[in-house]
Amino acid sequence: MHKNTLNAVIINIYMMTLNDKSEQIDFLATLIVRKRNGKACQLAKRINVLRSKLYDMFNDLKLLGVDIKYDRRLNTFYYGNNLRVKVNIPIEIISEKEIGTINGGKFYRSPSKDLLFLN
Repeated sequence: MHKNTLNAVIINIYMMTLNDKSEQIDFLATLIVRKRNGKACQLAKRINVLRSKLYDMFNDLKLLGVDIKYDRRLNTFYYGNNLRVKVNIPIEIISEKEIGTINGGKFYRSPSKDLLFLN
């Protein structure tokens, strides 16, 4: 297989994985807003991840400033601060040229200069 073709296949697989994860995070965010999500093992099962992975997701969101708490009386997770999660699906990789057509936001180049991150 040609090197460029192989790279394209790898990128497509990685993008599918990212989009799958973003769909899980989006579904998780929806369930938290509804405040009817049950215990950790039940919530993990609903979004199709292991309980430990659910807590990894919570920790990732916490690093971004999103506070997720658990109410034992109501048996539900909820947002503990004013921040909410908004996921735009599908994730797209855009060129530096295309960035000029986007209104607002900033972009940051990764250390390897291969990826651009929008904020």
